[in-house]
Amino acid sequence: MVYAMGNVSRLAIAYSAMLRIGTSRPKETDMNTLELLTRYKAHHGGITDYRAAKLLGIRSQTIYNWKTGITMSDETGIRIAEELGIDPGKVVISLHIEREKGNATSSVWRDIGRRLEMAAAPAVVGLLGYAGGVVFGAPLI
Repeated sequence: MVYAMGNVSRLAIAYSAMLRIGTSRPKETDMNTLELLTRYKAHHGGITDYRAAKLLGIRSQTIYNWKTGITMSDETGIRIAEELGIDPGKVVISLHIEREKGNATSSVWRDIGRRLEMAAAPAVVGLLGYAGGVVFGAPLI
């Protein structure tokens, strides 16, 4: 029993460390057009807007429009998400939240984003339990 309690403590420490690490970057459903663009450009070594436009197959005017408040298309968001290893579904929801800001549908998109994050939580806990079993020699949950 003492051994099992030690595993629970280790799980709590691992989970709290995961939460601290996760807060150092924006949630995928909190990202907007400019955040995605910034991360895309950094991923490619800090390229210029012009070069980013060429790589994405869009006009440089489109990037200028993003910087003045226009939201990127879902298609471009998906392409960037896949290249950056981000869940495309979360990015699309984030773009819809940005696009619908101030409209009645904004709260609906936020709710969808929260539900998506909550649906992923049991998977994270399960993975932590499995990883704990591998690391500590016994399942943590």
